Amino acid sequence: MIAEADALQITLSDFHQLKGCAAQSLIAERNTTLGKLQAPSQRFLYQRALLEALGTCQTSNSDDTLVKKLAGWQQDLQARQPYSIARLVDQSREITNSLTNSGQGIVSEESYSASLAAFSYLARVVTQQVKADSKTLETHLQQIDRQRLPKRLYNQFKMQAHYLNALNDWQNNLTFTCPNGRAGKSVEYAVNVFNRYFIQGIQADAGQANQLYYTLMPTLETLKSVELVSPEFRTNIDAITLAFNASQQAIREHVTFWQDVYRRCEIKPGKR
Repeated sequence: MIAEADALQITLSDFHQLKGCAAQSLIAERNTTLGKLQAPSQRFLYQRALLEALGTCQTSNSDDTLVKKLAGWQQDLQARQPYSIARLVDQSREITNSLTNSGQGIVSEESYSASLAAFSYLARVVTQQVKADSKTLETHLQQIDRQRLPKRLYNQFKMQAHYLNALNDWQNNLTFTCPNGRAGKSVEYAVNVFNRYFIQGIQADAGQANQLYYTLMPTLETLKSVELVSPEFRTNIDAITLAFNASQQAIREHVTFWQDVYRRCEIKPGKR
């Protein structure tokens, strides 16, 4: 759990001295019941806005004592930014759902460009490459929650590995004979099944999933590297890579088996 680190310790007299400064209304907002119940994304935006307001107050105020206090508050809040960023990444419901709860379906013909763009935006926000605004951030978080691409990829890789490992175990016990390098009827039938179900089916789906994986993972690794995120968050991301590697190994074993059959039986790829 990420520790609470939002509230600035400001006396009532100091608060009243901020009259005319945007920081005053922001501090008042945070102390309301609604302010204390804000989602991680809104709390993140609030801290960014308060940091900016404290800086503006310093440049527009002639009271040296107050300016010194403002600088101290700003420094204190800046030191707490890692908590705010980690909370956004680790505790946002939308991101958690995308890593742990995929619902129904697997990666197929649906376009995931919006989800990839949403994760890319989030990574740029937490690395301070872009300044987030509420509407854009919430829209991207909703897109992440809607498609839940990380967990869908994980499920697809797990399914592929499970199916192909079972198939590999079965076919490794088969003996295909090709007298004089010519395929018999049983081999022709098996090759037909391989062409139809693997090359035209599994391989095509796996190719799309792999492309999404290679596009998405650098962004997820950026989120994983955020200071103070929980071990569980990092484990969920690592699990996607483990599932991907297992799927790739199962595919390699399957393809190697059939490459040997094609070679021994002098079958040209695409022929049956």
